[in-house]
Amino acid sequence: MTKLVLDIGNCAPDHAAMKQLVEGSFDCQLVQAHGAEDALAALKKETYALVLINRKLDRDYSDGVDVLKAIQADVHESFKALVRSRRGRKLRAAEDQLFNGDFWPGKR
Repeated sequence: MTKLVLDIGNCAPDHAAMKQLVEGSFDCQLVQAHGAEDALAALKKETYALVLINRKLDRDYSDGVDVLKAIQADVHESFKALVRSRRGRKLRAAEDQLFNGDFWPGKR
């Protein structure tokens, strides 16, 4: 089964070189996205085995870390909605305490 790899923010020549290397070495298909919006749309449409994000996006030279933060925020919102739907009234703390990224071992 061919896996999908998402390449975010690379220029056409770099994407072509990566595509040749990755697809020639592994059983996968490299898909290109230019920015955060393209990446989020692609991630919602398909499941990717690997996501590669350029440090600076070719399209507008914006920071690749911002793309990563947008992807993480989208996943975090889905997680919060799932917890709310499953736990409902059992949630006793404020949302800013429950969903701030902290974790607790054991009973807390």
